[in-house]
Amino acid sequence: MAFICPHCNCVAYTRTSRYLSPLTQEEYLQCTNIVCGHNFTLFRTVRETLSPSALPKAGIHIPMATKQRLIEMQLELRRQKADAQNQLELPGLTA
Repeated sequence: MAFICPHCNCVAYTRTSRYLSPLTQEEYLQCTNIVCGHNFTLFRTVRETLSPSALPKAGIHIPMATKQRLIEMQLELRRQKADAQNQLELPGLTA
């Protein structure tokens, strides 16, 4: 996994991680900018269900996203897609 270093905005990569629970993981990251050299930790946690699992596990309870939240996410994805299609292409470059 990668994350943006909060100090220099360069990419920081996960060096190691450990599970604290079935829903939470602690990650140890290192900035790729050798001048910055920042090492830090972060938590990754499951926040909400967007589509229920076909194989639900007993004892795992993840709140379902509200209908309003799902609509907002759908609109944001459409906006991002439209923005990507509206970007100008540089002459001489091909995708």
